[in-house]
Order: sequence, then structure tokens, then C-alpha cells
Amino acid sequence: MTIQHRTRNDRDIYHLKGALDDAGWRQLDFIVHQLGARTGRLLQLDFHQTRGSDQDAHARHLKRLTELARDDRSLRFAGIAPESVRHARRLGLPRSLFV
Repeated sequence: MTIQHRTRNDRDIYHLKGALDDAGWRQLDFIVHQLGARTGRLLQLDFHQTRGSDQDAHARHLKRLTELARDDRSLRFAGIAPESVRHARRLGLPRSLFV
């Protein structure tokens, strides 16, 4: 997995591409807990979306990220295909996570 970072309008944007392996989850955990908590800035995670059979895996990734973030209100997900958002909402993820 690769993570690219950029900043726009006082928002840190991380573009994620590839499979979320253990090393990738450790990186995301650092981004969510260390960078978000320390700076208090809005974190936006952009996923490179693949359609079809990856939808379940994608929703599980979103659910796991939500668990990582706990009640961190600075976390938002962006760049996610509408069908994945619908699927994630069926898993119980709050609408406020998606921008």
C-alpha cells in the first residue's frame, strides 16, 4: 500500500492505494492517532476505489478504520464510490464520516 500526503484548505489529505496489509494498518493507525490528535486538523482519507468484488473488503476497511479512530471527530473519508458508502452504512458506519 502507498500513502501520499498533501494539504489543502487546512485539511490533511492522505491518498491510499493498494492492499491494506499489516504495515499499511500501522501507518494508518499512526496517521489517525498521532497526527490527527496532535494537530487537531481534519484528516481526509481518499481511497483508490476498485469496483465489484472488492466492495465487501472495502467496507471492512472502512469499519476497521472507524474502530481505529474511535470517537475522533477529525476523521472523514472521501473519494469513496457511492455503492461502497451505502454498503458501509449497512455495516453501521455513521453518515458523518463521509465527505
